[in-house]
Amino acid sequence: MNGHVKNITGRPLYALKRHILPGKEIPLSELYKEYGEKHGIERGQPFVDWLRQVKLPNKQVWEILYEDSLKEENKVTVTAQIMQVVDGDEEQSEEKKEGLSNEEKAKSARPHVKNEWEVEDIVALTVSKAREEIPKIRDKKLLSWALNVANQTPNKETVCRILEKRIDELKVSMR
Repeated sequence: MNGHVKNITGRPLYALKRHILPGKEIPLSELYKEYGEKHGIERGQPFVDWLRQVKLPNKQVWEILYEDSLKEENKVTVTAQIMQVVDGDEEQSEEKKEGLSNEEKAKSARPHVKNEWEVEDIVALTVSKAREEIPKIRDKKLLSWALNVANQTPNKETVCRILEKRIDELKVSMR
């Protein structure tokens, strides 16, 4: 099996009966010998799915890369050139036909705005990000679900208070 499990945090962790340093990769073939054969799990994608669901569910901590599952059809390269358009000028100079530089493209790109929030995303916010993002959310039901989950999560008391405040604001504005 080609692939690995990698600790993508900045601290050492204990999992899979071993200490795993930050950035350390463990080959999937080694893990399959220890866990897959013992539990009677098929090689390949079923084993990778089992690892993700049972042993290493947190995607912010563990990167599981299974190379056999990568397909060429998912890799797409798009190249485009943005041309400057000048109305009424038929004699365009070569400078105007060159297009935008990478810096100009980066400056003119729109910032990514997240419209769709999920409960897990809201609960995973840091306090500073929660203070910034939660007042922008208008879905009272989503915020209520996030509050229920955050109440059961350790070290999320401040996020819970921010959620409660926002839910109260929405209740008042809905009246």
